[in-house]
This record gives sequence, C-alpha cells and structure tokens, in this order.
Amino acid sequence: MSDHTPTTNVFTAAEWDTFQAEDFAAGRAVVALMLGIFITGVVLYSFVAYAVMF
Repeated sequence: MSDHTPTTNVFTAAEWDTFQAEDFAAGRAVVALMLGIFITGVVLYSFVAYAVMF
C-alpha cells in the first residue's frame, strides 16, 4: 500500500466556492426541515392539549 497524498490542491478556488455554497444551501435546507417538523409537532400537541382541556 502506498500513500498518495497530493502535493497540490486538486480543486480550484472556484470549485471550493461552489462546494461551500452548496454546503451552506444544504445546511439551510436541513434547518428548514427540522423547523417545519418542530412546528408541526407543536401544532399537533396544541390541538391535543386543547381537546383534552374541554
């Protein structure tokens, strides 16, 4: 087995910028989905709590 560590960067600066932009967009999507799930849970819990109260 040989160690093939690159001596130069294999990605250009533009490619790194693209990777970072895609990572940021994916992070925002994950946060939006988690927030949507949380809000849905709060709404459902509120309906149940209201129904139990009366």
